[in-house]
Amino acid sequence: SNSRIMDLHFVDAGSRRSAIGGSTGLDKLLYLRLKSEGFYIPFSFSHWNTGGHDQLALVDNDSSLSRFQIVYVGSERLMVLGNRLRDTDQSHVLRVWQAYKGVIAHNELSGASTNSSSGRSALKFHGPSANQLTDTGGSGLDSPSRYTIVADNLFGQSPPTPVVIGPQNAASNEYLEDILIENNWF
Repeated sequence: SNSRIMDLHFVDAGSRRSAIGGSTGLDKLLYLRLKSEGFYIPFSFSHWNTGGHDQLALVDNDSSLSRFQIVYVGSERLMVLGNRLRDTDQSHVLRVWQAYKGVIAHNELSGASTNSSSGRSALKFHGPSANQLTDTGGSGLDSPSRYTIVADNLFGQSPPTPVVIGPQNAASNEYLEDILIENNWF
């Protein structure tokens, strides 16, 4: 909580899961000018069942050549700004599982599944389901994906669809409200 990690270069020797990430207590964190090569998921911030996160910022990072996806993140007050994220083997380049009052802007995202047939997206943006928001066990989220801007990004080759904004699958009833998508390049 309340930390900055900046100006580091991480190189995976082939066996590491993540360069940066965690599961609980991720609040008021800035990840600035980090570079990573390899890893399973270089930036991995666990899913909704950890109670969520608040004020995560990924700014001006450069990450490539992951074995699964580059960034897996969700947070209230999420900021993903000015990153260069590319070339992942099996899944999405940037997967946002929740963003309440978020900004995803000025990023270069490309190369999802270009070396495989799994067919994922450069950006996959979805939200928590109703039961995740009303979880009485204390591990649920307080807010849906809402009040988020996706703007001024450059989306490169990521077959079959560069960007998917919607539920994570046909069986999920997830809510997205007040999402502004503008001025992106494909």
